[in-house]
Amino acid sequence: MTREERDSLLGYKGPKPTGQPRRGGLRSSFPEGIPQEVDFSSKMTDVKNQGSCGSCWAFAAVEQLEYGYANSNKIDPQDFSPQQFVDCTRGNDYGSEGCEGGWMDDVFDYVQTHKVCTEAEYPYKGRDLKCHDTDCKIDLRVTDIK
Repeated sequence: MTREERDSLLGYKGPKPTGQPRRGGLRSSFPEGIPQEVDFSSKMTDVKNQGSCGSCWAFAAVEQLEYGYANSNKIDPQDFSPQQFVDCTRGNDYGSEGCEGGWMDDVFDYVQTHKVCTEAEYPYKGRDLKCHDTDCKIDLRVTDIK
């Protein structure tokens, strides 16, 4: 399958990469002044396992939030709870479908008005459960989503 054929099957229809080809023929789409390579390995938590639950969207959002929170506060990254987002962004208020799929944007909308739990406070079970976020303590103060 060609890249064009594969891309036509994918849902994301964002801007096409621009710039000069880099390694492997990839093109850069980074605006001027933003580093094209950053080593995040010392700034991230350990690799997590979503199991058979279709919650990759929650894990991806958690990684972004963990890094942003640690970087903004100049602290080591903390493990946030993907299970909280699987449970608490399901349904009409946010639109995700728990283990049946969802969107990172729903998590970012949710954290604008809700506190976040750590993995220890709200452990990952890999299945849809009832939301119980009343004891979450971390206020991320997400104010803008780009």
